[in-house]
Amino acid sequence: MKKLIISLFFMLSFCSLGVSARIIESAQADLTHLTIYSDRALISEERLLELPEGEAELVFKGIASEIRPETLLFQDSSGLTLLSQRYNGYPFTNADLMNYFTGKEVKLVRYLENSKKTPTETARIIAPSHPPLFEIGGELHLGHPGTIVFPEIPAEFPREPALHFRIISDDFGERDLAVTYITGGVSWSADYSILLSSSEKKASIKSYASLHNSTLTEFSDVTMSLVAGDLASDYEVMPMMMVAETLKASRVDTGFGDRQVTREEFSDYHIYKLAGKRSLRGGERRQELIFEEKNFPVTREYVFEGNPQHFFYRFSLEEFPLASFISFKNIDEEGPGLPLPAGQVRVYTLDSSGLPRLSGTSSIGHTPVGEQVQIRTGDSFDITGERRQLSYKLFEDERIYETSWKITVNNAREEEVRVKVVEPMRGSWEIIEFSEPFEKEDAFRAVFYLTVPPASSKSLTYT
Repeated sequence: MKKLIISLFFMLSFCSLGVSARIIESAQADLTHLTIYSDRALISEERLLELPEGEAELVFKGIASEIRPETLLFQDSSGLTLLSQRYNGYPFTNADLMNYFTGKEVKLVRYLENSKKTPTETARIIAPSHPPLFEIGGELHLGHPGTIVFPEIPAEFPREPALHFRIISDDFGERDLAVTYITGGVSWSADYSILLSSSEKKASIKSYASLHNSTLTEFSDVTMSLVAGDLASDYEVMPMMMVAETLKASRVDTGFGDRQVTREEFSDYHIYKLAGKRSLRGGERRQELIFEEKNFPVTREYVFEGNPQHFFYRFSLEEFPLASFISFKNIDEEGPGLPLPAGQVRVYTLDSSGLPRLSGTSSIGHTPVGEQVQIRTGDSFDITGERRQLSYKLFEDERIYETSWKITVNNAREEEVRVKVVEPMRGSWEIIEFSEPFEKEDAFRAVFYLTVPPASSKSLTYT
């Protein structure tokens, strides 16, 4: 990487210190590492500068346009003392220009329709009010129908954002300086593509990291890491250089040669380090493969979930389609066996001709190894359910409700299906009569399982 270091050997007076200091500009970082989170990025830069002995002002350009200045960390090297640091942002505004040129001459240009002529007048800004007050030919004009043309961009106006550091160096020579800060506008999320076999009993999965740079800054030739996990919202992220010793490496081979990803446990999170260097242009979206796993078992599940209010009201017949899920165990023997960052999931199924068809979209939360993964793909077309209230009694003196229900699952498919029937419960409850065995899943749910033959129906009742 080419390095541009410009030493300007003119003197700047610091009022607070009453001394002079050199200004040393660095146009871009020599090394940059980008640690991307779900809603921000941590930038770690290294710049090699030749410093004079004594006091100097360092000006770092080429920084991220959406830097959060309060997160800036300048890491002092041996023999170097940081006196102060500041951020000079951009862009300047119309009001800044009007205030600067108050009392100075500008041009006023009128662009006439259907005419090649552009009448121009010289004016002096008297007051940057709304509308502005101009002096034109010895007369005062409140506002003007033309466009204000300023003669130049003032030298002290920033053309680009820059970091300024006032330092004292014990000696002359080259120093490798490190700066860390957080920027907004850079993020990543996980995207999953799951391909089901035509029988929907086997699946393959690919996990991609979708990177998004919504800033104006181009990150060129940088190393990248992705952090999976939910950070607190105060944006106080520990710089990577201060936590390197807490990392525990666990290499993951994606099966794509040099496109390997190294996964590391970091505090309460997981880090995915992308091999080599990459670029991420302003406004760019791109995907990087994290891992893939082939030919692991999955289960198709159908769920019929009841109305949580059914204890307290009288209902007539209710009919619903059944929610359709695929599920697998996230362990080596039955699935990826890897931490799964939260993200969007797209499920495809091979049809009889071997063509993949989209069969559902959903999302998952952060899923550690060993957890059951359940992905809702939609509602079943051929499997429906109905709930009918058979009786309802209210014992007002005892504040007790007694109600009886009949639940029927209709299967129009040509194969047998197993259906999970979930009945939400409220308050203190007890099932006193039932036609099918049930499980008390927790304090608020009773679960039945029905196996429904092809092209048939099956019912259960309970009180």
